[in-house]
Formats: sequence, structure tokens, C-alpha cells
Amino acid sequence: MTPMSSDPQWHQQRELELLRHFETLLTDRRFVVDTTEGRRAVTQYRKVVAKNDRSAEVKRRMMELGSSDFGLQRAMPGLPSVDVELRQTRWLVFEKLLGQVKLITHAPVDDLILGKEPSPLDAKRARAMLSAIPGPAGKAGRRVPQTIVLLSTSGFDRDTLALAERLSERTVILVEPNASGGWTVHGTPETKGVLDALDPEPDDGKKRRIRDAIASSKMELASGGLGAERLAARLGLPLDKIERELKAVASETPGLSAKRFDGRLVLYRDAIATVPGAKPMPVIDKLKAIFTGGDPIDKKVAFLSERRAAITQQRDVVQDELLALENHEGDLKEQFKKNDSTIIRRRLTTQMLQLRKDIERKAQMLQMLNQQIDVAGGYLHNLELIKQGNSIKLPAGEDMAEYAAKAEEVLAELQAEAQVASELTGQVSTTGMTDEEQALYEELMKDVSPKQADTTSAQPTAASNQPTAANPQRESAPPLPPVPEKKPTPQAN
Repeated sequence: MTPMSSDPQWHQQRELELLRHFETLLTDRRFVVDTTEGRRAVTQYRKVVAKNDRSAEVKRRMMELGSSDFGLQRAMPGLPSVDVELRQTRWLVFEKLLGQVKLITHAPVDDLILGKEPSPLDAKRARAMLSAIPGPAGKAGRRVPQTIVLLSTSGFDRDTLALAERLSERTVILVEPNASGGWTVHGTPETKGVLDALDPEPDDGKKRRIRDAIASSKMELASGGLGAERLAARLGLPLDKIERELKAVASETPGLSAKRFDGRLVLYRDAIATVPGAKPMPVIDKLKAIFTGGDPIDKKVAFLSERRAAITQQRDVVQDELLALENHEGDLKEQFKKNDSTIIRRRLTTQMLQLRKDIERKAQMLQMLNQQIDVAGGYLHNLELIKQGNSIKLPAGEDMAEYAAKAEEVLAELQAEAQVASELTGQVSTTGMTDEEQALYEELMKDVSPKQADTTSAQPTAASNQPTAANPQRESAPPLPPVPEKKPTPQAN
């Protein structure tokens, strides 16, 4: 889903980012488009580039909506466009038009001016924009293939995505920013190479986003595993890039492994990290571990971590299926409400009854998988406690008693020195000032207005309780009445 940012400058930056990237593609061999000679790279032809924008239209629209904010005008998107004609010169004189590439942009201008939440580009508006673009005419009025790249900074709705098509005379490619900070390019499968080339985000930026997502998924790594397919759907990136980075992170990070479960690559923890401050294993223990096949605790940890990761992936699949069934049940309920036919309602009732049985089965399966994950997690926790206890050798009881006695001696010396220091500074009041300093402070406070008086720095002392101009005489509280003595109750004989 596209991030619906209401900041006009955000939309302006997205325009400029794609515009700069599009200009660099004009010298890139990967940018292959349709021409009269077939699919060719744009670098094979002479390019006639014409740039334009609709900033004047944006300014006029602001005036129509009653906005005269010059700061908003500078931040508004300019709706730029680029027209590239692919030409070829023959016999040094004759020039022939073989194809055209055009970039057009759309931004929710009215919503940005009024401060509303931007809405995605709908199919009706998109069709009007595409139909307004005339097809280029070649020699003898013959139309040449045209490639149109349409950017919408507020994204597209579901119906608009169907306009991304490749016909004999026109190819339409849709580009939009996505919620994960990257870009999504829509087109036909045969133009996949061009779609990848049109993505403005560099490979380094994709890798950085993947690494950041892995670093922020500590809970998933600790509770089971991080699946490549779920991460690809979250970031809007190709699955092969996600899997490549997961494998790289597993090879670089001790305690992490990347393995396939039912065809899905999962990154999970398979070992306990080395405890800081732990002593290295002695040579004798290392040799024993080699000849005996390793530490049995480590083997159990690796096995249980792998099993928990596999069960977690099964649980994720069941959760997705359960969510799909629940959504389908909601659709059937809406159909039941809208239809007045008794026959249709009976049919929907039968479908819904069977659907609820499937939902109940999936819920039971999900409960069982959660219990299995809980059992594996509890067992792993116990193994980690054992591993943690064996990794660090704590001091013996005799050493602890000896150091405790020395600590008590140091504390006793500090207490004696603190008592001497307190006797030497006994004339200092509790406010941190001597009696003379306190009297001068009270004298200076007489000239301070009540609004400027510092009521937080000076605490009430014996001197401050005296009647002054800044501190008037307080009425003494009446003494409490004496408590009557209780008469002894006679005891029964």
C-alpha cells in the first residue's frame, strides 16, 4: 500500500527522484523498448529529448481554491514530463522516427492544497491522461511504437493497475512509491527487465532496507524464524534479493542459520551466542568434543531450533489460510444481506456453514501448532539456562567472604571520614548557606517583587520563619487539646 503522505514536498521529492533516474536510463543498455525494428535498447538510437512541466497549472489551481501561500507553492509538485524520440539517421541526411518513450507524472494537487489525505489515482482519471497523449507518427503517417511511463506519487487503485499492458503500438508502465520506502513498478511479464531498470532505488538501498528489517525482527527470530516470503511481501522487493540477503546475514552472524522448510527459506537462531566474559574452552575439552561428536547440549539446541522454525512456518501458513477463510465468511455475510432471494440466501447459508467448519478445523490446527512451539521454546529455554550456567565460572564462597570483609572495612573508614567532615561543616545550614549568608539573602529578598521571587531555591529555615516584609508573621496554630486520661476499668473478681 502506498504511503498517503500529505506533505507536498514529499510528493515533489518523489517526482524529482524518478525524473533523475529516468534521465540516467537514457544511457543505460538495460532500458529496452519497442521500436519499428523490434525491442531495442535506447542507446542504439539518437535521442531527441523534450522536457516540460505543469507548474503553471498547479499555481492556477491554487488560486482557484483560494490559496496564496508562497511556501506551499514552492513545495508543491511541478508535474514534470519528458518526451524522448528515438531517431536514426541514414545517408547522413534522412532521419527516421523509430519509437517514442514518454514519462508523465501525476500528484493529488487538490488534496495537497486543501490539506486532505491524498487519494490514489483512479482508473477514470488515468484513462483520460493516457488518451490525451497523441501517438507519434513516423514516415508517411505510420504510427510508431510508444512506451509510456506513468508515475503517481499517491499510488494507484486496484482498477488502475489493469491499465499496465503491452500492445502492438503502446506499452504502459505504472510506477508508484510503496509503504516500505521503495518503489513498485507495474507492467507485463515480458517487460520485466525494463521494470527492474525503472526502479529508482539502487541495489545498495534495497540491501540496507533488508538489513534494517532483519535487525528490527528480533522478536520473530527469537520466537521461531523470519520467512523470506513474508519479508518480501512486507518490503515489496523480489524474493531472490531477500533470500540472498538472508543467506548473507546467516553466514556473517554467529548463531543464525538460513534453511529451507517446505520450499521456503527461513532465517532462525540455531545456537546460543557466546556469553561475554566467558572463558574459552580448554584444549582437553575441545579434543573431547571432537572425538565424542560435540557437546550434546549444542546438538539439542540446534535440533530444537530447527524444528521450532519449521513449525513456525507451518503456523504462518495456517494463519494466512484462516484469515482468508474469515474474510470469505465476511463476504458471504454481505452477500446474504444484499440479496432478497430466498434461494440465494439458502445457498449462501450452506456455503457459510461449511466455511465455519473449515475455520474451526484451521483454528484447532493453529492451536496445536502454537502448543508445539511453546513446548519447543520451553525446552530451549532450559537448555539455555544450563549453557549459561556452565559458561561462566563464578568465584568460590571463600573468596566472596574474604572480599565482603574487606568491603566492610572500607565502608567503616568512609563512614568515619564522613562524620568528621560533618562536624567541621556543622555551622552550615540545611540550605547550603551559613547564618550570615542566610540573613543577607533575606535582606536582598525584600527588594524582589513577588513575581520574581525565587520560591524554589530557598527552603524554610529558622531565620526565614522570622517576621519580615517578604515573610510576614505567621499566625501560630492553636495548641492541640490534651488527651484525657483513661480511667481504669474495674476488673471482675
